[in-house]
Amino acid sequence: MTLVLPGTQVEARGLAWEVVQTEPAGEQQRYRLRCLQGDLQGMEVDLLHPFEAIRPITTDFDPRRAGRLRQWQRERRERFRLRFETVRSAGERQERRSELGLGVGAGGQSP
Repeated sequence: MTLVLPGTQVEARGLAWEVVQTEPAGEQQRYRLRCLQGDLQGMEVDLLHPFEAIRPITTDFDPRRAGRLRQWQRERRERFRLRFETVRSAGERQERRSELGLGVGAGGQSP
């Protein structure tokens, strides 16, 4: 098995887990896993691979099926908010520079 990246869902010990972190441990690879089901849900354990079997869970990719709308909306709002804050803070910085008579104004001209 190749290195499994954090965020990947895997099967180990008969349960579904999410990989939280990976790091080398001598000849093996240490995986920190968070349980996704059953009585252990939310708990994290460290497993050494290949000493313990870890198998990535694969899902079929269907481009005709929509993804998670709420996740997409949340990410879109966050990108918009960050872009707006960046633009606003850049505008505030330019305005403050103009007030102080510092820097270069719009179009490469000095204020």
